[in-house]
Amino acid sequence: TEPTKQVLRQLTQPVAVMGFYEPGDPIGNYATKLIGEYERYTDLISYQTVDPVIHPDQAHLYGISQSPSFVFQTRGGVRVIQPQDLITLGQGPQDYSFEAEYPFTSALLEVTGVAQKRVYFLTGHGEHDINTDYGDAKAALQFDLYAVGTLNLTTTPVIPNDCAALI
Repeated sequence: TEPTKQVLRQLTQPVAVMGFYEPGDPIGNYATKLIGEYERYTDLISYQTVDPVIHPDQAHLYGISQSPSFVFQTRGGVRVIQPQDLITLGQGPQDYSFEAEYPFTSALLEVTGVAQKRVYFLTGHGEHDINTDYGDAKAALQFDLYAVGTLNLTTTPVIPNDCAALI
């Protein structure tokens, strides 16, 4: 998407990305193709795959216990993307999809120190659920690279400093 391309063009430091998955893993293969697309927009991303079965010591170094997982690392930070960050479950047992662009681009922003704008949805007073009732709005905000979360003002009576919008 255009927001991701913009983030990639504005990178100012190298980012090492490692994909931990076994050969033939469909999510791992999809994510590797996506990182290849990222590399088309910047020379500051380097990518390697690591088979966690053959190299469990490297997986352990990053606290990885599930596959596929992806590590984004700079001198200033590390972010691990786990399978649950990539998979969205549907209605049926075989109904799922995976999406890596938002988690990967968010990880790039995080490890490079770029502050991500955050949108909070209020909870705690019978509001609609962010994932079911506002799922499309949440997805659209994430598509535009906003971090999306919930906020319960009865337990946290102060609006966080990183709040760009409160819904």
